[in-house]
Amino acid sequence: MAMGQVFPGDHGCWRTEIQVKQSSEQHFRCISLTKSLWEALQMAGLSILTDPIFSDRCSPVQFMGPRRLVAAPKLDKSVLPKLDAVLLSHNHYDHLDVSTVTALHREYGDTVVWYVPLGLGAFFRSHSITQVREMSWWDSVAHEGSSARIVMTPAQHWSSRKVWDRRRSLWGGYAVISPDVRFWFAGDTGYCPAFREIGRELGPFDCSAIPVGAYEPRGFMQPQHVNPEEAVQIHQDVQSRQSIGIHCCTFHLTDEALDEPPRRLVEGVKAAGLEAGSFQAKWDEKAEHWIVNDLGKEGSNVNGWHWQEKNKLPWSKQRIDELVKGLSTQLDASIGSAEIKGVKDVTGEAYLTKRKKDKVFAVYDLTIVLRWTGVLVEDDRKVKGEVTIKEFSSIDPDEYAFEVSIERAEDAPATADHLKRGVQGLEQEVMRQLQQYVQELNASI
Repeated sequence: MAMGQVFPGDHGCWRTEIQVKQSSEQHFRCISLTKSLWEALQMAGLSILTDPIFSDRCSPVQFMGPRRLVAAPKLDKSVLPKLDAVLLSHNHYDHLDVSTVTALHREYGDTVVWYVPLGLGAFFRSHSITQVREMSWWDSVAHEGSSARIVMTPAQHWSSRKVWDRRRSLWGGYAVISPDVRFWFAGDTGYCPAFREIGRELGPFDCSAIPVGAYEPRGFMQPQHVNPEEAVQIHQDVQSRQSIGIHCCTFHLTDEALDEPPRRLVEGVKAAGLEAGSFQAKWDEKAEHWIVNDLGKEGSNVNGWHWQEKNKLPWSKQRIDELVKGLSTQLDASIGSAEIKGVKDVTGEAYLTKRKKDKVFAVYDLTIVLRWTGVLVEDDRKVKGEVTIKEFSSIDPDEYAFEVSIERAEDAPATADHLKRGVQGLEQEVMRQLQQYVQELNASI
């Protein structure tokens, strides 16, 4: 396996490098830089990145959100002459960064194959990236033109980029398997029994990249992020010869001190009776880090970016019902009248979200279905139907759709359609009441 230049050593951030020798002429290199949200792999003649992020912030916007605490590495063809594949574990902003994705696509074009979880293909195609392979757990894909295959592996995590798209795409890790070398990238995960199965089915691994950071407060983070001691157990479960600790030391996402994960990892390896250096994550004390020192617990999380949320959907359904019930329209005396009878259903999400320490805001994205009834004067016939309000959201509050339907009997007179149009005329009043709901939702913060 020919090894080319991978990354310069003067990028100013911490670095762990492991080389696994296969023979006098073949070896595998795994280099972990910055959060280690990504690694550069060269194996079976391939250059591979995992979860690359080079932006200053891992956030929907670059003026707020967790800020990079170490310098971003340079990556272009002068540093990495070719890039064959990118492995994406899930769609959280600290793993899937649009600016980085588009920059890599501009630099390397369609020669790169993007391996992504099920449900993310459309996202990449919307950015003109066509070489996309969507994968589910245990899917195995041969990488064209090489002896390697890519296997997506399970993880205990979740996905979301907006409040309303939770778990609508998959998450996981990847094994890269060639005749000579086996590498495993865990992605983001809490601890679960799947790792023993991964070890049985795909191991042992020559090298693994396992997350060790973003784990405090434990009661909140345990289901989704392992701590260093759990990472050591994963290292053993998957039967990894050597592992590097990733997902730490670049973006300060949670409450533990920035340099705590590497230190706890050393102790965890020792406590497990493993060989020193078999699982490591180095901390470069000389690198420039924008961190708050000597503030104790108060300064342990410089971003305060872990969040808490309160589900307001049940309250929303009740309050919207109270606000719209009884809204009515009186048509021409020869036609009849119609009235909103209340809420049939409210689906979607409505949350009070606490982020950035004490910053609290309301977020909602709802589909609202209302019931209406009317009476026709000519034969005292009762008519009923529904009002459906789609995409009523805090992101684009004016981009909703207001649709009225009618349950019309075959012998219903044509004047029944007048009632439907009358209900359509209630749109402004219904939306005024929904704005009242939004004001009350925000006032409940």
